[in-house]
Order: sequence, then structure tokens, then C-alpha cells
Amino acid sequence: MIYVKKIEGISANMWTDTGNEYVHTRVMKKMLEIIRSDEQYAFLDETAQKRLSDIRALCRNAAVGSGSQDSGSALFLPLASNLLSLAGERMVLPISGTSYAVFPFLGTRGTMALMYALRERGFRANAYLSRYIPVCIEVQTDRGKDALISALNAVKEKGADKYGFKIPENCEIAGKYNDYIPRELLTKQYVEDYLDTEELKDIE
Repeated sequence: MIYVKKIEGISANMWTDTGNEYVHTRVMKKMLEIIRSDEQYAFLDETAQKRLSDIRALCRNAAVGSGSQDSGSALFLPLASNLLSLAGERMVLPISGTSYAVFPFLGTRGTMALMYALRERGFRANAYLSRYIPVCIEVQTDRGKDALISALNAVKEKGADKYGFKIPENCEIAGKYNDYIPRELLTKQYVEDYLDTEELKDIE
């Protein structure tokens, strides 16, 4: 049992979360379903209804920028592109001649696993997260869009072995005792808890 009492002033100890937050794949799939539908939700107020309509309009009508853009706009322009027209094919959109944005609509763990699976197949891939929310995977390759789509199809069909991924040494899940834990155990925890290859079958 722990006894506590209220005191005045500011505590010397700040207890905050570790930032280990995740978005489940089902949330991402629901987002895509809502974007693709015309359903109106009665619980949304007028401002929220308009915002949803604007987002849907962007996804139906906006063109993808293919010229030279800064990194931020290059990643966000494809997000406002014609996602509806991509139904039935992999969500791969060009950013530049050798750069593509992949929108798998997987959760955080699935998106990170897909990034490593693409690296394993020789693509320069980096997951773009808005805090912990997966936005897309940016892929640099001179092999072309068809080769990238072929690789995505193969990953979706055959899956991947996360224990065979090459994990950078600095990848770990935040923890207050990490400095006292062997690197190999931190890497094992990262692979076990942060990568989900089971979700690869749900790639859009």
C-alpha cells in the first residue's frame, strides 16, 4: 500500500509517458473507409462536417506534385491526392523521378515492418510518422514504380521474417533503465514489440 499526501509547490520528479504510442491497423482502415465513402455522420457539428467534406474533396480531386518540392510538401501533397482512384492497386504515388510515397494504411507497427521489408528488398525506405501516426513510407529508387509495386505485392503475399531485418543500433523502445540493459536485449524488445509482420497481409 502506498500513502500519499497533497503538498504545495512543484514536484522535483516529472512522471511522463515514454512516447511508446501506437495506432492500430483497424484505425487506419477505418480512416480510409471514411475518406472513400459519402456517409454523413449525425454526431459531427457543422464545422466538422465541412472539414470532412473538404478532406474528401481533396482526396478525389487534388493532383500530385511531381516537381522539386521541399521535404515536407513532397510528403503531404500525395496524401491529398486521388486516393479513391487507386482502389484495387497498391497505394504508390510519385513524388519525383526516383522518389515515391507508399500509403499502405497499416498501423504503426505494420508500417515500420513494411519499411524494413522494403529495405530488405533493396529499396531506400523511410517511414514518415506524424508523431506516432503513420502517414506514408517514402521510397527512393531508380528501379521504377512497377518494381516497387511488385515488391509490395510480394511482401503482401509472402510476408517477411522480422527477425531477419537489419535493425540500426540506435533503434530501441524508450525506457528509464535502457542504459543498463544489453544492446541485444533492447533490439530484441524493439523487434518483438514495435514490428508486426502479421499486418503485412493487410497492405492496401
